[in-house]
Amino acid sequence: ASSSTVGWGGEPDRAIDGNTDGNWGGGSCTHTDTNPAWWQVDLGGTATINRVAVYHRTNCCQDRLASANIVVSMTSDFSSGTNCGALTDYSQQPETTQCGAAYGQFVTVSLTGGSSGGVVVTICEAEVWGYPNTGDDCVAGGGSGSSPPLATCDGNICGVINTKATDGVAGYTTYNCSISLGNDGVHSNVY
Repeated sequence: ASSSTVGWGGEPDRAIDGNTDGNWGGGSCTHTDTNPAWWQVDLGGTATINRVAVYHRTNCCQDRLASANIVVSMTSDFSSGTNCGALTDYSQQPETTQCGAAYGQFVTVSLTGGSSGGVVVTICEAEVWGYPNTGDDCVAGGGSGSSPPLATCDGNICGVINTKATDGVAGYTTYNCSISLGNDGVHSNVY
């Protein structure tokens, strides 16, 4: 993980240490100290991201991430990435932002305003949920265009993709896809 700056010893790796303790003294929260501020994780490979869960600091300053944006991008330059949406309800622990199957390798929490004036990103844990290395499951055969895929697996959960052919655009067939998950029926935690 990385961040725009590090303040008060709040290293960026604290947000991915598996510890959701929101108390600053617990040593599990990040801290930046310059505007604009951001925190970013490299997933180590591309993934289809469905949602991002952020655990806020709880012993003070819970509103610091109000208005922060969650961005999924292919590179560490998140300016051209997919904006999943803003964090708006810091009373939720964790606060979850839906990403609607955004595709990329980097997930960024970007802050330019909020109660700290865009200076302080404090994340006590971040969870990225989706499917690693899948790309667009609705593209036939992993991109060949010849037929719809029959299943997708992420190493932990396999699911059958139910397809229904519909009229396409000039010579192409499009498929309406839905996924019936096996195992426990939930998305896997990508990071």
